[in-house]
Amino acid sequence: MSINFKDIALVTAIIPLLAGCSSSKKVAIPAPIPVENIKLFETYNTERDGKTLKGIITSEQIINDTAFNWYAANLKWFKADSVTVQEMRNKIGKNHYTIFAGTWCEDSHNILPKYLTLLKAANIPESDITLIAVDRNKTTIGGLEKAFGVTNVPTLILRQSSNEIGRIIEYGASSMPEKELLELLKKTP
Repeated sequence: MSINFKDIALVTAIIPLLAGCSSSKKVAIPAPIPVENIKLFETYNTERDGKTLKGIITSEQIINDTAFNWYAANLKWFKADSVTVQEMRNKIGKNHYTIFAGTWCEDSHNILPKYLTLLKAANIPESDITLIAVDRNKTTIGGLEKAFGVTNVPTLILRQSSNEIGRIIEYGASSMPEKELLELLKKTP
């Protein structure tokens, strides 16, 4: 999965607007930062959590790293729901999936592998997926969690263009996140 710059551009555009709403002062929009100078993620180790990622990451960073052995372990008995996969395929190019997760978080350990497996099974292009890792304080580089209103992880946000269709927070209301994703997809044209 490659880094998706659509969300970076969205956040870059939103943050000055939000700041402008909170005061009567005009907010100066900074000049664009060259992409090569943008720090998208960081890696650090803690005694409690081991290796932790924070920021915009790729699925390969989790899948291919032996520090995250929970990924494969939590797919042992999972089979992608064919109805959900077909609905995702039917909407390729129309939807964007933004997923906030914590590499330290047990709920993310259980659910993130399932989301990524569904996305892969549906052949969702990398350009339609943004994966954002949060630290234990549920913060990201650049405050992306605030811009998207994320307080719990994992959170999957389904969007069309700039419109949010809906989100699934942690296990969702039914404790069946893949079924809730199907319901969200059915709301989209």
